[in-house]
Amino acid sequence: MSRIWTGLGTLLFLWFSSLLYGAELSDILDRRAEVRKIAGDFRFTEGPAWSPAGYLLFSDIPNNRILKWEAGKAEDFIVPSGESNGLMFSGDGELYVCQHKARQVSVLNENNELVAVADRFGEKKLNSPNDLALDPHGGLYFTDPRYGNDDSVEQPVMGVYYVDAAGKVTRIVEDLERPNGILVSPDGKTLYVAEPNKRELYRYKIDKPGMISGKKLIYTGDEELDGGGPDGMAHDVHGNIYATYKDVVVLDPDGKLIGRIEVPENTSNCAFGGPTNKTLFITARTSVYAVPLKVEGMTNQDRQGPAGLSKRRKHRFGQLVIEAPRSWRVVKPKFKFILLQLEVEPVVGDKEPAVLAGTLYGNVKGGYDQNLHRWLGRFTKGDRKYTIRKGKCADGTYYLVDIRGAYRRRGPVKPILEARKLGAMIQREDGLYFLEFVGYENTVSAEEGDFRRLFGAKPEEEVEVTKEDL
Repeated sequence: MSRIWTGLGTLLFLWFSSLLYGAELSDILDRRAEVRKIAGDFRFTEGPAWSPAGYLLFSDIPNNRILKWEAGKAEDFIVPSGESNGLMFSGDGELYVCQHKARQVSVLNENNELVAVADRFGEKKLNSPNDLALDPHGGLYFTDPRYGNDDSVEQPVMGVYYVDAAGKVTRIVEDLERPNGILVSPDGKTLYVAEPNKRELYRYKIDKPGMISGKKLIYTGDEELDGGGPDGMAHDVHGNIYATYKDVVVLDPDGKLIGRIEVPENTSNCAFGGPTNKTLFITARTSVYAVPLKVEGMTNQDRQGPAGLSKRRKHRFGQLVIEAPRSWRVVKPKFKFILLQLEVEPVVGDKEPAVLAGTLYGNVKGGYDQNLHRWLGRFTKGDRKYTIRKGKCADGTYYLVDIRGAYRRRGPVKPILEARKLGAMIQREDGLYFLEFVGYENTVSAEEGDFRRLFGAKPEEEVEVTKEDL
C-alpha cells in the first residue's frame, strides 16, 4: 500500500510541478500561439537581429550571406558575409556582425562595407567570433570559439572578449571549453555565457565595463529533453532568458526553468522583434521561425557599440576615404557624376541643409583652374568674394577655395543670397578629387572645422595663392 501512495505522490508532484511551470510559461506564451515557419530552404541559419527600421536580418553561414526578411520575403542583404554568424543592431541602427570565416567582429558602415571592430588579441588573429552583446557603456562583449578545422588557430584558448568604447580589446574569460551565446542583462549588471560542450549556462557579475567576477553555473540542460546547447540567447524586458537548445528553453534570471517552446527543427539562436517587439524570431538549421509572445523583448535602444560612440563615420568614393561627423547624413546623389552626397542640418535661422558633394576625375593632373572657374561661375559676380589656399595632406596637394556671395543653384530654385562654398581640390595619383560644401553661410561656417578634417587639412601650414598660381 505504501508503494501505491508513493507512486501517487510522485505523480501528483509531477502534475503539480507541470501546472506551476505551465502557469509561469503561460504568462509568456499563449497556449494557442503557433510557432510558424517564415522562411526556409537554407543550409544553416544563425544570428537573427531585428532592425530599428522594421525588418529582420539573419545569417546563412555555409552560403556566406546575410539575408533580409521583410513583408514575408527573404532576400540577400550582404554577400559575401565572411560567413557571418551572430548579428546585432545598436540603438541607432548600426549593424554589428560576427564573421566566422573572416575571424573578426565588424560594423557595417555607410558604404555598406563591413569594417573590423576587433580582429586580433595580443597580435594574434581571433579564432572565429560567434556571438555578441552590447552594454550600456558603449562596449561590446563577444565569444570566440572555433568550429571545424583548427589548423589556422592562433589564440591559445577559446575565450570571451570585451571591446570598450575606444576600441581596446580585452580577454575576460579563458576557462570555458567553447563559449558560444552571450547576453548582457537589461540593467547591464550581469553577463551570461553559454557553454554548449557541457549544456551549461554561466552567469557573471559585471563589476565595471569589461571586468567580471562571481562565475556561477545556473543551468545545465537535460541531455534527453534539451540535447545540445545552449547556442544563441535573448532577453525579455524582465530579464528572462531564452536559450536555444533542441528547443527554446525559457529561464528566469537565476536560471530556474520556466518552460520550453517547442520548435520543429533544432534551434541555433533567437531574437525579439516585430512592431511591438513581442515576436520571438528563431533560427533553426534550415529555417527561420516566429512565435508571438505576451512579453516584450529587451531592445538596444540606449546601447551603442564602440563605433556607435564615435562622432565620425568613414565614407569612401574612388580611393579617397574621408571621415565625416555622424550627424552628416548620406543621401542619394541628384546627379550621376556625384559619387558621394551628404546633408548637414541647418543652424537656427537657416532655411535648409548644407550639402557636401564628392566627385572624381580619374587620371587627371592639374585642372584646378577650370574647376575654379566653374565654382566661381555659380556665384553672382558683382558681390562674390573668395580666397584660395594651398596645402598638403596625407593624400597629396590640395587647394581650398572659399567663396561667399549669392549662389545660383541648378534648376528653377531660388538662389541663396547669403551663401558660402568651401571647395577642396585634392590631387592624388589615381586622379583629381573634388569636395564641395555649399549652403547658407551660417551653416557652412559652423561646420568649417569638420569640413577641413574630412581630408586632413592643416590650416597652419597653408599659404594663400591667386588664380594665376593654380
